[in-house]
This record gives sequence, structure tokens and C-alpha cells, in this order.
Amino acid sequence: MAKKYNVILLVDELYSRQIFDNHPYTHLRALTNKSDNMLTIMGPSKTESLSGFRLGTAFGAKWIIDRMEKLQAIVTLRAPGYSQHAINKFF
Repeated sequence: MAKKYNVILLVDELYSRQIFDNHPYTHLRALTNKSDNMLTIMGPSKTESLSGFRLGTAFGAKWIIDRMEKLQAIVTLRAPGYSQHAINKFF
């Protein structure tokens, strides 16, 4: 539907690593028929109990990430070095 209607699909996978009863989980980005207009948000704040670090990561097409970078550069501070080091352990 995202391809058909040309909309950006925002996929919140903050809890994706909390799998119960060994149910398989497939990230939408891993699908072969995925939309180019998809932005996936992930982070260890929920799944790894690192809420104090207040950080996450986004996966998406280059044009979406480039727009996010431009916006973030003028409206918010970047994650501090210790938070960036912590997230590299998980992604």
C-alpha cells in the first residue's frame, strides 16, 4: 500500500528484540518487496533497558536520512560520545 499510494512508511521497531515464546520476527527492511519510502526506527532504550541514554537509530533510503540529518543539525543536539559508543554494541 505504501508503494501504491506513495506514502512514507514509519516503522517503529523499538520493541522488536523483545520476542516471547521463541516466535520468529522478521524486520520489514529484510523483506524483498519493501517500499523505498520506509523509515525504520530502532534503539536499545526499550530492549536493553538503556532508557537513560535516550538514543536510537534510523534505517531508510538515503534521501530520507539526508533530510533527517539536515533537520537534526538545526533543531537538536547530537547524542553524546558515550551514548554513541553504547549503541554501537547493539547495532
